[in-house]
Amino acid sequence: MILLGNKVDLEREVEVEEAEDLAQRLSCDYLETSALTGINVEEAFKKIARACLQDVGVI
Repeated sequence: MILLGNKVDLEREVEVEEAEDLAQRLSCDYLETSALTGINVEEAFKKIARACLQDVGVI
């Protein structure tokens, strides 16, 4: 599982520390993304793809 904070190009509504704390409690990665600028979008898809491949034993 990955926790994504989207729309980081806009005014922040959730503090980074709060999101990171939630991700830690959920034992998952946290990335901030922006569909508008493309920040970390590709990285998010790569992390999800890697996790799926690990689950099925390909890597």
